[in-house]
Order: sequence, then structure tokens, then C-alpha cells
Amino acid sequence: MRINVVKRTHKLIETRDKYGPYTRLIDEYGNVVALADYDHEHRRWRVQVGVDGSLRTAMSGEAEIDLPQLQGISPDGRYLWLVTWTNGHRSMGSVALSDGKAPQSDPTPAAVHRQDWHGVLLDRRNDRVIAGVIDGSTEPHYEFVDPARALQWQRVLQKLDGTWPSIVSSTDDYSRVVILVMPPGGPEYLLVEMASGGIATLGPRYRQLPAVGAVRDIEYPAADGLSIPAYLTLPAGRPAKGLPLVVMPHGGPEARDHGGFDWWAQALAYEGYAVLQPNFRGSTVSDDSLAAGYGEWGRKMQTDLADGVQYLTAQGIVDPARVCIVGASYGGYAAMAGISLQQGIYRCAVSVGGVSDLRSMMNPHSAVRFNANISGRYYERWLGVKDFGDPSIDDRSPLIHADALQSLHKPCELVDLKAEDHWLSRSATRLQMLEATVRFLRAHNPPGTVAN
Repeated sequence: MRINVVKRTHKLIETRDKYGPYTRLIDEYGNVVALADYDHEHRRWRVQVGVDGSLRTAMSGEAEIDLPQLQGISPDGRYLWLVTWTNGHRSMGSVALSDGKAPQSDPTPAAVHRQDWHGVLLDRRNDRVIAGVIDGSTEPHYEFVDPARALQWQRVLQKLDGTWPSIVSSTDDYSRVVILVMPPGGPEYLLVEMASGGIATLGPRYRQLPAVGAVRDIEYPAADGLSIPAYLTLPAGRPAKGLPLVVMPHGGPEARDHGGFDWWAQALAYEGYAVLQPNFRGSTVSDDSLAAGYGEWGRKMQTDLADGVQYLTAQGIVDPARVCIVGASYGGYAAMAGISLQQGIYRCAVSVGGVSDLRSMMNPHSAVRFNANISGRYYERWLGVKDFGDPSIDDRSPLIHADALQSLHKPCELVDLKAEDHWLSRSATRLQMLEATVRFLRAHNPPGTVAN
């Protein structure tokens, strides 16, 4: 809908159409100046542009999964900036809005490194790019396109003295921003005046935060030699020796963990556990890491986690007899797979909203494999199968192996998080989840001495 918030009127522009546009960019006058759409049935994509709302096709092609992503309108308003993909690797492109042609030379300023961007900040008034977001190990790094704004941001970083901030809110032009920083005592919000460089404290993210565990950046080798970056949160007040361990893989799987304060990891560290958060293959730490995960769901993506346990054991940091695995979404799958597909590694597992039956996950999408089915093809890529009938789908489904656990009389518990979504958005059920998780871990993998 096009909504006039002053006159309180609205106009229906189009109805939901899964075969239609998936991205559009709008200028300051409300005109659609760039649009990307995808024909699911014939697997053809198209990018259209136009300075006055009259669109023409600038690019088109075929794709099973990897569709162009519109980043935004260039700061001068002349070009569409976009990303295209080939075998999991990104390429940055530009298209003139006036005629839909690629410029002869790259219009991106020399000081800007778009190839490193994993996201953008847009001016909400006109969809022009303000900055690129570079995925740092702890927090995002921001590359402002305007030289004056870039200089202001550098001065802010100097005042923060090595603490990388995350932008959580801003004015439309980013002249004032609210940032989240991660000092040793826990995360806190700051208000920044970009022009003056003034910084004011707004307050902590968490009130009455108990002892905060130290977070280490580590890297360990997978069984095939691939280097796995990870973060290790250690319980405060305990030596890093012979600790009980919780392996906590992230969701996605096309995502990643960052260092710094993580509420879930810190909650478990406070109970006395070391917490390992591996960026296993398939994580978005790099294009190569992402592509290395294709076909490895329940395979090397799973063994990458156990390789982290082996590494920490060799370092003397953890006790291999006291290891559990906890995760949500894909991490919840990995938790269940850790005690069903693998043996002898984990004493227990906690899965929050995890996938137990891969065939059921694919079923809503796979019945129409040869037409409107980009979701089915996406899962086939990650599972490394060519069709819905591949028997390895069941082989990697924890549900299929549940009978073996039942025959061994392994205890289990189902916790219903009522009225909650997939992302644990409500504080009450997030606390319920933490309390149930801690109770289960303490029963089946006691942490021993807990820091005060």
C-alpha cells in the first residue's frame, strides 16, 4: 500500500504474489526506481530500473537459488548498486538508473570497498546508500560513503578507544546515532552526535548484570584441515582448566556468531560452564566458508562442532567427560544430531525450536520440485541431495534415530514456550527457556563450583 500519514489515506498498489517482485527501491518522491523479480516456475530473474518510475529491464538471467540482491541507490542518486552471486561468491555491480546500462568505469568512490560489504545502511527517505556494513569478528564495522561522514565516524571510533560499536538506531541522515558497545562490564547504549563527536551514555542493556565471563577469539582445525573460527566464553572466577563445556552452534545455518557479549552464552557461563560458539563451515564469515557448507548439513557441519571439543580438550581447558550441546533453530538440529547421529561426545542436549525431521522440513516445498520451489532447491543445496527421495535425508534426521535413545531409557523433557515465535522475542519465555535449560544441564552435566 501507498500510505499518506498526513492525510491518513492509502492506496493498494498490488496484492501478495509469490511469483512477483522480491525487492524494490523507492526515491524521495515515492517512485519505484529499481525492482527485482523472480519467476519461480521458469527460474528466471529480472532487474528493472527507471528514474521517473517508468521501469525498463536492465539485467536478466536464470538462477536455481542465487538471485541478485539490490543494495541501494548510489549516494548521488544516479545508479543502482547490487550484488550478484556465482557458486556462493559475491560480485558487486552498478546499473545507471537513466538507461539501465552498466557504467564503463566503476562509479564507487575509491575509498569505498563494496566487495567487503555484507549489508548496507540506507537513508530511509530515498533508499540511498549511507554506509556499507563489514562483518567484523566482534561487531559490525561501518564504511560511510560520504568522506565528511566517514571522518566523523573515525573520530567517534577514536574516542571509543578500540571498542567497536553496533548502530541500533539513527536519524534518517545518520547525523545522530544510538550505538551499542561491549565494555567488560556488559553492553551499554550511547548516543552519538556525529558532527561534534559528542557521546552521551544512555544506560546499560541489562540492569543488575552479574559477573560477566571473558570471551576469547579462538581458531581450531577441523578433521579435514579447514580452519574453524570460534568464540569461547569462560565462567568468571574459575581457572580455564578442566571446565564443563556447552557447545552452542548458531542457527541458520546461513548465519554466524560474533564475539563479545552474548546473553545466552553468558547465562550459561554464569552457571559455571565454558561455552563454545563455532562458526562451522556454512557460516557467513566469508564466501568460502559459506560455500564449504553446501551439502554438509548433518555431515562435516556436524563434525566441525565435535572437532572443537577435541581441540579444547587437548588444550586442557575442558573436561571431555562433561560436554553438552545446546542450540536453537539449526543449532537445535545440531544439538539433537549430536546425541543421535553421533555417539560418545555429548552427555546431553537441549534443542530450542530445532528441526528433527528433515523430510518434513522439505515436504511443504518439495512437492513442487520442478516449478514454484526455490525453497526446496535451497534445502537440496545444503543437504547435498538432488531430489526429495534421497535416503540420506532420513539418515540425517534425529527423529528417525529417537527409538534407539528410547530403548536405552534416556530421559527427555518437552517444554512448551507458549505464545512464542521462532526467535524467542518475548522476555518471559526467553527467561523460561533459560531456566529450563539450566535446570536440565545441572541435572545431567553438573557444573561443579559456580562463581559468586
